[in-house]
Amino acid sequence: MKKWTILLIFVTLSFLTACGANSNNASEGAQEQLAAPEHDEKQDQKVLMNIQMELIEMVRPHLSAITNYEQTGEGEEEAKAAANKIANELRAMEVSTELTEQYRTDVEEAIELFAQYFEERVDGENAEEKLAAFHKQIATPYIEAGLLEPNFEKEVQ
Repeated sequence: MKKWTILLIFVTLSFLTACGANSNNASEGAQEQLAAPEHDEKQDQKVLMNIQMELIEMVRPHLSAITNYEQTGEGEEEAKAAANKIANELRAMEVSTELTEQYRTDVEEAIELFAQYFEERVDGENAEEKLAAFHKQIATPYIEAGLLEPNFEKEVQ
């Protein structure tokens, strides 16, 4: 009888230990889910829309000097200064860390292409190619986030 009692105690302890380990693993899994929340697509969309507006607001104030030079051929120095100012402001722009890492990388690379577009626009060499490359690069995160591809063509004319 003592043997059966000892065996029963051993089996019960083994069972309780195993159940306790399972509940600890389950609570650790729940803690991991809390520590790494699911990525919010709506948040990406909101941040991307804010970036689009910020880019437009950054370009508009300085654009008139560039378009005036393109139309009249006068004010080359002012146009170059405005283009450089836009390029510098674009490069200084900080992309929100709330975006996924891939979206953030795509947007940062696109902003660099946009800055290069403005640097080359006054000289007229490869500006259109840079703008096309910018549009292609910036489209990726917008489309993947479920937004329409942005087009800055009207904003830079």
